[in-house]
Amino acid sequence: MLDDPDIFLSYAREDEPTVKLIYKTLNGAEFKVWMDTKCLLPGHDWHHEIMKALRHARIVIICLSIKSVAKRGVLQKEIRTALDIRREKLDSDIYLIPVRLNRCVVPDSLADLQYVDWFSTDGPTRLLTAIRVALTHLSEKAPVIDPGGLNERSVDILITSPADDEEVDGRVLVTGYVRNQNARVHVIVRSLEGSAFWVQPQVSIRENGIWKVLVYVGRQSLIDAGKYFEIKAVVNPQVTLQEGMILDQWPIAEHVSQVVGVTRRVHEHRRNAGGRNVVAGSVNGGIIITGDGNKVTVDDKLVRKTKKRDQTKE
Repeated sequence: MLDDPDIFLSYAREDEPTVKLIYKTLNGAEFKVWMDTKCLLPGHDWHHEIMKALRHARIVIICLSIKSVAKRGVLQKEIRTALDIRREKLDSDIYLIPVRLNRCVVPDSLADLQYVDWFSTDGPTRLLTAIRVALTHLSEKAPVIDPGGLNERSVDILITSPADDEEVDGRVLVTGYVRNQNARVHVIVRSLEGSAFWVQPQVSIRENGIWKVLVYVGRQSLIDAGKYFEIKAVVNPQVTLQEGMILDQWPIAEHVSQVVGVTRRVHEHRRNAGGRNVVAGSVNGGIIITGDGNKVTVDDKLVRKTKKRDQTKE
């Protein structure tokens, strides 16, 4: 599989013959192109590899046809994920490129983006031009992050651990750096399967801007073992966040960190606190025992918070 592909091809299975022609054209132009049938190897977890390539790609090409736009499935999920990622880009960035394979109706979610008709005479040429312009623009403004002293980094918020694509237990220590030491910083964990964004505890910041927090990755027991999650830190979010809240998108904030993708480890060590298994997470029906003694029960998008009752006998 390609590391950090230039282009990710998103399409419906019925359109594979035409998409293979697009792959051949782009590959011939010496772009690094990710297409599932070309890049997945036997034994790969296909869902994990597709989401990983989609998140790492610099450009996503959405291949649309009369059949695909009327079909539910993986393509629609990839479009939603790509649109989420696009929110983190500049308005001037060319990131999502809709490509019509025939005269189909472009979905409303992509209606504000100029599309390319692959079937037109100048379609392939226009697509190649757009890709070259997009990649040149990204290269010119790509930030350089010095792996040296954290205080010298020209960033406002950064996750330093875990590393991207690392395997982690259900409960993992996330560390990072924030420029504003008086800021409110929360870590958000995203479940790619359910498109839920789970708010973790507010982080503890030291005087040098280093911060850390324990977060939960996945549901109770090992039901989410082997699954892929994304982690992001946000600085001074516009809305007040509380541990255990479930959001439907990344929260708008003053600053945001890079997105770190992790895989829940299949074989992990369970931790025990007062007889409770705390390897469980706060995702989809999980329970969090918070530091202040509150119990947060998560049921889909309903978050119910109740104080522990005094269990002593009168």
